[in-house]
Amino acid sequence: MTTLAERLRSKPQGVRRRRLFAFGLYTVAALALLGVGAISLAAAVGDYAWLRDNQDRLRTVAPPPLSPSAGVASARGALLWAKTIGVAAADLQQRVEAASHDVGAKALSSRVDLQDASAANGALTYVGEIELDAAGLQPLLYNLEAGTPFLEIADLSIQPLQDAGAGGRLHISLAVTASWRSDP
Repeated sequence: MTTLAERLRSKPQGVRRRRLFAFGLYTVAALALLGVGAISLAAAVGDYAWLRDNQDRLRTVAPPPLSPSAGVASARGALLWAKTIGVAAADLQQRVEAASHDVGAKALSSRVDLQDASAANGALTYVGEIELDAAGLQPLLYNLEAGTPFLEIADLSIQPLQDAGAGGRLHISLAVTASWRSDP
């Protein structure tokens, strides 16, 4: 009987080369798969860190809780808090007209739509017509949407006045929505 060493020595040179080549190819393929796995794992860890950072950032920007019992002082900035819907409507109208006055606008007409306010969403809508200089439009819109309580421009129509030249006065119609909750 022949031993393994004798059998290996007796094999032709080509068979040994093929086996060595196959072993080398297998080793390279295994290392390549390990490398791809390591790169994928590193990318997943990076993505997880990015998501965690963004989640922390969103927590600092997220609106405060809606429940007055969870922190009335912090929630008051997000919503109109009032004992009645009429007081909430007056607060919304006062907020929009104060922002208009700050940019030198003249309120022509205004009303607050209460139809959606009694529904579950508690939405109030200010509808008004304002006349102002063209330069005051952007500051007015910014003041309305960036201030507190949170207001949203739902509809906006802009028309230049007939007698105004370039950069003159504008007639705007706008609808501004806000959410309100009943003060306990």
